Amino acid sequence: SNCSMVQDFNPGGDIDTLALGGTMLSHNGILYLMGNNGVTGREMCKYDGTTMTAMSDIFPGIGSSNAAGFTVLGDKIYFRAQDTIFSEEIWGYNLQTGVTAIVHDEPTANGFPMGFTIFNNKFYFSGFDANVGHELRCYNPQGNSYTLIQDINPGFFDAMPGGLVVVNGKLYFFAKSDTHGREIYEYTGTGTPTRLTDINPGTADGVLNSTGLNLYNNAFYFNGNSGTADSLFKYDLQTGNISVVYNKPGRDFEIFGGKLYFTAEYSPYGKELCVYDGNTVSMVQDLNPGAAGSDIWDKTIYNNEMYFMAITAATGAELYKLTDAALAVPAVSAADEITIYPNPAGNQLNVTSGVQISKLEVFSVTGQLLVSEMPMSRSATVDISGLASGVYLVKVNGEVKKLVVE
Repeated sequence: SNCSMVQDFNPGGDIDTLALGGTMLSHNGILYLMGNNGVTGREMCKYDGTTMTAMSDIFPGIGSSNAAGFTVLGDKIYFRAQDTIFSEEIWGYNLQTGVTAIVHDEPTANGFPMGFTIFNNKFYFSGFDANVGHELRCYNPQGNSYTLIQDINPGFFDAMPGGLVVVNGKLYFFAKSDTHGREIYEYTGTGTPTRLTDINPGTADGVLNSTGLNLYNNAFYFNGNSGTADSLFKYDLQTGNISVVYNKPGRDFEIFGGKLYFTAEYSPYGKELCVYDGNTVSMVQDLNPGAAGSDIWDKTIYNNEMYFMAITAATGAELYKLTDAALAVPAVSAADEITIYPNPAGNQLNVTSGVQISKLEVFSVTGQLLVSEMPMSRSATVDISGLASGVYLVKVNGEVKKLVVE
C-alpha cells in the first residue's frame, strides 16, 4: 500500500479541516469537503479528481462558515454552516441550480446540528434548542418539518446523540442519560428509541463520545470503557456480544478493500493509519516519521482509492490518498467485477462481486433509500418485488450501477 499527497491546496499553510471535523463526501464523481485556500477561510470545496476548488463563500471574506457534515438527500447536499447572520444551522447546496442557502434556523438558540444520517427518506441528527438541550431530531425535506424524537436525558440535560447509522431498516446511535451514562440505542422509526447496552454498569459512560458506531462484518466498532481503560470495542449485531478489539481507542473509521481502517495510537509512532483485517490490528505506514504521528482524519473512498487528511512536518495538513496494492492486481478493479442481473429485472435481482459485498443498497433516482442489506458474501439475491417499474440505482460497496425494473 502507498500513501501520497493529492494537492497542496494552501501553499505554505494548512488546508485546515482538523479542528472542525469537516467530513468528506464522494458524490457523482466529485469529492466535497471543507477546505481553506488562504483566501476565503474554511468553506465548502470540491475536488474533481484533478483540481480542488472553493465553492460558495458562505461567510464572506477570510471568515469561515466551517461547512461540515455533507450528506446527500434528493437533489441537495445538506451540511452544517454559519454566516454573519446565522450561527451553526442546517444549510443546503442544490445540485441542480448550484444555489447554497440556509434550510432551517433553530429560533431559540444555535442549533449546532451534528451527525446527519438518512433514514426513511428523512435525515436524523443531534440538534440543540434552549428547552431540552442536545437531543435526537429529524428533518423532513418533503414537509420542511423539524421534529424532536425523544428527550432521552429529560429536562435541560444533553443526551448528545452520536454515531448515527442505519442497519437493516433500523437507526442505531449512542446517547447519554443521567441513569445509565452513554450507551447504544436502537430506533425503528416509530415510538421511542430502545437502549441496547450497559457496557459500564451504573451512571458511568460505556461508550465514549470520540467516534461513531462503525459497521464492519455485521458488528459495530466504537470506543468504550467497561470500567478499566479506553479501548476499541466490538458489538456483534447478531449475538449482542461485546468484546475488546484493540487496547487503544480509534477514530475516523473507513472500510477499504474488505478491511477496516482507522486512526489510532500505535507505539512508538504516535497516531497513524491502522488497519483491522478481522483478526489483528496493524499500522499501514509511518506517514510522519518518528513519534509525533500524522493524526489522520476524514477518510473517504473515491475512484477506488481512500482519501484522507494528514499532518506531516514537511507539508503541514494536506489531502492524501491510499492505493491498496491488493486492489490494483489484477488491473480490473472491484467495481468492474460487480455484476447485477437480470437487468431489466422483475421480482429478484442477483448481485455478484469479486470481493465480499459488505453493503448493498437500492435507491430511487431522487435519492430515496428503498433496500438496504449486508450480504457479507460475494453474491446476493435481493427481493425487489415491491419496486414499481422504472429506473433505480444499486449501490454495492460504495459503487453505483443503474437498474431497470419492468
